[in-house]
Amino acid sequence: MPDPLTLPGTSLSAPAAVAVQVAALILLLYTHISLDFSRAFSLLLPHDSPLPGQPPASADYDQRSGLMLSVGGGHFSAVTTLLGAGAPAEAVDAFGGSALTEAIKLRRKDMVDLLVSAGAKLDWPVDRASGTLCQAATEGDTGLIEMYAAAGVDVNAGDYDARRAIHIAAADGQVGALKALIGAGADVNAVDRWSATPMLEAIKAVAAGKADPTLVDLMKAVGGHLVVGTTELSGILCAAVQAKDIALLELYLRAGADASAGDYDAR
Repeated sequence: MPDPLTLPGTSLSAPAAVAVQVAALILLLYTHISLDFSRAFSLLLPHDSPLPGQPPASADYDQRSGLMLSVGGGHFSAVTTLLGAGAPAEAVDAFGGSALTEAIKLRRKDMVDLLVSAGAKLDWPVDRASGTLCQAATEGDTGLIEMYAAAGVDVNAGDYDARRAIHIAAADGQVGALKALIGAGADVNAVDRWSATPMLEAIKAVAAGKADPTLVDLMKAVGGHLVVGTTELSGILCAAVQAKDIALLELYLRAGADASAGDYDAR
């Protein structure tokens, strides 16, 4: 049987093992209260440590690690040091948070990029991804969209009505958000539960005064289509003519609508 005063697999006695754990906690405190991290790290984790990697991966009762606290405190050098020492970039705490979510909260794109390069990723379920991105889209939060996309959130995630962030951005006339989503790979011809596309939402937004006609031009330039059946399109165009809504008629034609589309009577 192993010596009860010795930690199996190491030369550490039980008191020494406890000391390492205490040192790890102190390391978390040093990180959290913004003291000189590099000095603390060199003191608490010498290169010949018999438990290499343990302090960087240590976590508290909520499973929050030194890396998470370093990111939350905005300490880039601490984050770099911990990652270099083997701290797991993908670790998740008891509340589903991670170093990556902390970086996004602070809007630190440099930290997001660093963590992603170290293997971190936001592997969220569809409903959470959709809800988060749709909220950012309706607020026109371009920077947040770009960071979520960089962190691995699916920009094509749809809600229960199959509406995606790109539908919301177009509907609210949020050009910046729309460009960010398109740049991140959003499907410009995504169809929701009611067969609406971002192009159709763009037309409605312009008609409602939420955006100028260049929004329609943007959608057309990236390959956006109406995806409306011939009979339905004919009805829309005919209704616009009857209402003498020339502006709406021009918007549909600007979007690429076929002016010769006929209804069930070929009218």
